[in-house]
Amino acid sequence: EPAMVMSGTLQRHLQSAHLLRMSGGLSPKKDRTVLQLQRLNDLCLGSFDNMSAAEIQEYYPHEAAARARDKFNYRYPGEGGESYSDLVARMREHILRLEQLHGSALVLCDKRVCRVFLAYFRGTRLEEIPYID
Repeated sequence: EPAMVMSGTLQRHLQSAHLLRMSGGLSPKKDRTVLQLQRLNDLCLGSFDNMSAAEIQEYYPHEAAARARDKFNYRYPGEGGESYSDLVARMREHILRLEQLHGSALVLCDKRVCRVFLAYFRGTRLEEIPYID
């Protein structure tokens, strides 16, 4: 049983937490709280939100090329657009919270957020974060 359960605030995160509870993967104790943290939401793609990588490549090849040159520092255009560098800064507080935790934790998040956690705890160089599988 994890000492702490953290998730983003997106519908898919909340649904995952609900399914875990229903399947018995999380205890239904009244004191069991899932910390819903907006900072654990996925990287914001700005104007490219809801577009696939193939669509970005097709309609914005110059942006796809810029991202390919430097995936860590590339910031998606448009309102709220972020880079991996921005994501690392946004998550710093929660990474430190997990590091100080005595016991296990369950984090419900998207792949890019998970990459940041993995990089920190594995000691991976920042520039390699976008390539972690």
